[in-house]
Amino acid sequence: MKKYILPMLSIAAVSFLAIATLGAASEPTAHYSVEVDFGSLADHPGAYQCQAVFKDLASGEVLAAPKVAFPAGTPVKTESEIPGRSEKATLSASVDEESGTLTYELEVRGGNRVLSRHKATVALQ
Repeated sequence: MKKYILPMLSIAAVSFLAIATLGAASEPTAHYSVEVDFGSLADHPGAYQCQAVFKDLASGEVLAAPKVAFPAGTPVKTESEIPGRSEKATLSASVDEESGTLTYELEVRGGNRVLSRHKATVALQ
């Protein structure tokens, strides 16, 4: 019996590690898709708006949709709580009329940790 204990313990350890690894791999993680829409406000010359729609990548559920309206040359920032999660979605935007560009930055934070960040500068037409 003693000569079988070590091989049995080895098999048990390998089985435990395999099950623990499979369990960890199947836990959900936070993956987002983001759609950004921006443009000038027709009824307010020199003013712009920018909206970011954060969706759960797996389900397509809208988690947050921060939106800002602002005059050119004035940087703005807004933050939205993501319901049911300890995460926040932030949208920052500014327009430089001289260069004809809009710069936006999107960020998702979980507590003090940055989970995702995206920044872009686009030409306004």
